[in-house]
Amino acid sequence: MIGGMGSAGSVRDARVLAWWLLGGAAVLAPLLAFTAVGWLRDALRFGCWFGAMGDEPGEWMCGDGLMLLMPGVGMLVLCGVALLIAGIGVRAATSARWLLPVSGLAAALPAVVTCLLLLPLAQSTDESIASSGGVLPPESSVGLWTTYAAVPMVLAALGALSTAVACALLLRGHSTAVVTGLAYAGPALLLVSSVPSLGGTLALAVGGAAIALAVGRVASATGQAVAVVPDGR
Repeated sequence: MIGGMGSAGSVRDARVLAWWLLGGAAVLAPLLAFTAVGWLRDALRFGCWFGAMGDEPGEWMCGDGLMLLMPGVGMLVLCGVALLIAGIGVRAATSARWLLPVSGLAAALPAVVTCLLLLPLAQSTDESIASSGGVLPPESSVGLWTTYAAVPMVLAALGALSTAVACALLLRGHSTAVVTGLAYAGPALLLVSSVPSLGGTLALAVGGAAIALAVGRVASATGQAVAVVPDGR
């Protein structure tokens, strides 16, 4: 559980668990990065163009996988940055507690930045197809982005916001059912955010959920440990 902790020893235990969560995510993210291939190419049509031969209705044509290397590496870099921010927040939990809610917000950083950067590319693809005067695809690239990127981005952002609010309340010693619900809703939303992307953002979702669980655990332990100090004096 995220709650139910309240001593210096518990804070240390929470930090150990947080390091395991963050470390595990750092290992899993590269292993899950291959799921982005289908999302970028088959769902978002990244690096693809729409054309027709003769009287054919037209179809999407995509290049080789090298086009997907840059966004794939970028996603992993963003995930690494978010994990680093969370690691700093966990390390400085007692001296700079405000870093824990900030770390909670960082859980959505990879998904939000990735999806936002893909939007102008989708717009560029639509403009290129329209200017060519050829056959138009049944659904625009921006429409595909709205379905397969905007929804995951919003879910990830809501999960990170839920985590940040929960951390801020837990650090103040609040451990009500509502706060606990917010603390668990964060990682749940971050994981679910990979569903609309057909699993393409799974690496980012796993990293974000690990961050949310890690900072929530440490925030709970830190807040309750601080709350019992006056009783022990």
